[in-house]
Amino acid sequence: PRPFNFFLGFWGMVFLLQTACASTLVEQTFKTLDAEIETPLEACPNISGTYEFIGTPLLGMPSTWRGFSKIDYRGNPVEQAKLSLDRFLLWEHILLHKIREDVAEVEITQDHQTIHVDFRGSFGQKTVVLPERPDDQLSCGKGIIILTRIRDAYLSEGGGSGRNVFKHTFVKNVDGAIDVTVQLVGHYRSLLFPWTHEELNGARFVPKR
Repeated sequence: PRPFNFFLGFWGMVFLLQTACASTLVEQTFKTLDAEIETPLEACPNISGTYEFIGTPLLGMPSTWRGFSKIDYRGNPVEQAKLSLDRFLLWEHILLHKIREDVAEVEITQDHQTIHVDFRGSFGQKTVVLPERPDDQLSCGKGIIILTRIRDAYLSEGGGSGRNVFKHTFVKNVDGAIDVTVQLVGHYRSLLFPWTHEELNGARFVPKR
């Protein structure tokens, strides 16, 4: 029937317009977060070193991951919510829960183009190299190492999909600790309704003694 075909065509057009708008928003967000990059990675202070796996929140930042107050019966954050370094470096490719419990230290090695991260524990060693993809941007801006990237997102709660834009920053302190932040700007669509989510987490990771 013609009314039904018109209905499908109308909502199909709406869907296409929303998809195009979402792509434009993602690109604009990436350019905004990427704007501080000025010089090559080697122009920044080197963050190489061996660090504790669990960090402490930076001033004004949540004390547990994404502000989750997941605690055990003693009032301590459970492993799932702790500020672990894999979340700040990898986000969606975090270590498996069983491995995370056994990480003893994290060694970071920075050269003129990449950052190698070795997670070590009773399981052995797991290595990640940043940037992970050719379209990721890893460079220096105002003395701060900046990593920006875009990843597809699939929402488990309520369904839907979209794209996440990430900005990671790394700063080496005089005491040898590193301050790491990760900013997320996500542009999503659930059914036919677009929406945006933003959050910021930050933690300090002290040298492994």
